[in-house]
Amino acid sequence: MNRLLAAILLAGPIVLLAAACSAPPAPRIENREVLATGLSEGLGGLRDFLGEWTVTVESRAGAGAEWSTYVTSSSIRAALGGVGLEERVRMQDPAGDWCEIMGLRTWDPYRELFRVAYLDSRFGLLDVYEGGVEEDGAWVGSNTTTGTSIHHEKTEYWSRYRMRRLGPDRFRTIWEGSDDGGRSWTELNRMNYARRR
Repeated sequence: MNRLLAAILLAGPIVLLAAACSAPPAPRIENREVLATGLSEGLGGLRDFLGEWTVTVESRAGAGAEWSTYVTSSSIRAALGGVGLEERVRMQDPAGDWCEIMGLRTWDPYRELFRVAYLDSRFGLLDVYEGGVEEDGAWVGSNTTTGTSIHHEKTEYWSRYRMRRLGPDRFRTIWEGSDDGGRSWTELNRMNYARRR
């Protein structure tokens, strides 16, 4: 019985992957649109974010803590034929330790929302955010509904971001944290991107 269970558990992801790859295409994503712009219809507004970036980061450990500043780099490219936007960036925590972060930004055409997943090399946490575009043009998302909050010393923490274009070669992402389920937020990180190429 254990061999059968192991075989089912091992084959399960393969069956799900095969089903997902053979499923009919999602609405609103047409191959000709992806080929013409390099990104799917839902991600087309993020075309300007593709490239190599110098990132000036201001961060702090919490409300009332001092801000520290450092400079790092980011690479953002189209992924999987343009249905995703992949970012790789090195980040430093308030203690000065570095980690690598890989992000994948997608558009969910069924629910008409952005979904972003970040994986870091320090904790191995896959943090998932959902959101959309606000009236002022900012891309926003949070993990308050995705079940990927962080639990640390008996406290649960949530995050949200706001990404705004500042010009053709500049944009900013503001990261905030909450320990009350998103009722109140504290600004923790300001990432200012300037295009290198």
